[in-house]
This record gives sequence, structure tokens and C-alpha cells, in this order.
Amino acid sequence: VCVCECVVCVCACVRYVHAFSSTEYLFELRSACYKYFQMGGMAVSGPVGLLSVVTPRPHILVGHFYAVAIFGTYLIMKSKFPWQLHKGIFRALMVVWKACTVMFPLIGSELKNVFQF
Repeated sequence: VCVCECVVCVCACVRYVHAFSSTEYLFELRSACYKYFQMGGMAVSGPVGLLSVVTPRPHILVGHFYAVAIFGTYLIMKSKFPWQLHKGIFRALMVVWKACTVMFPLIGSELKNVFQF
């Protein structure tokens, strides 16, 4: 199993999880992903390069994934009024937590396949 296959597999799995989000926090992550793509430029060319195996670099994959999660926290905090800040912080932390629960198992399983543990 090469790095290219791992990057594409993780991209596909993450995209699948986003498409069929079952919790409100994954829904927030999915909507942040769409708004991230709407920014254009590297926000689109990076993920497209990963899926098309033009730039199959795992650090770029992780970078874009967490850029979407952080962008989602920004969108959550921007939508809250000052007196709702505590709810916004909790929701933002839960989105980042959910992003970690999506990405870490995928990375672990792909590393297991690469190194044949």
C-alpha cells in the first residue's frame, strides 16, 4: 500500500462521513467544508489535488481537514451573540473533537495497512 492510496482512501472516508453526518457537530463540519470550498483558491485546489492524486501528501490532507475544522469554529463563534459566547465555545470545541474522532481512527487504520502491524 503506497502513500497515494492511503491519502485517497482517507479522503474518501472523510467525505463519506461528511456526506452522511448523523450528529449536529458533523453537520457543522460538513457545512464548514462547503463554505471552505466556496473561498476558492487553495481551499479548493488542495483537496482536489489530493483526490486526483496530483499532490498525495498526508500532511496536506491533515492540514486541510483541520483547516476546515478551525474554519467551522470561526463560523460558529461569528454566529453567536456576546451573551451566547459560552455556548459557542462549547459547540466549537465539540466540532473539533468530532473532527478528531473522524480523522484519528482513519489515520491509524491506514498506518496499520502501510506498516503491516
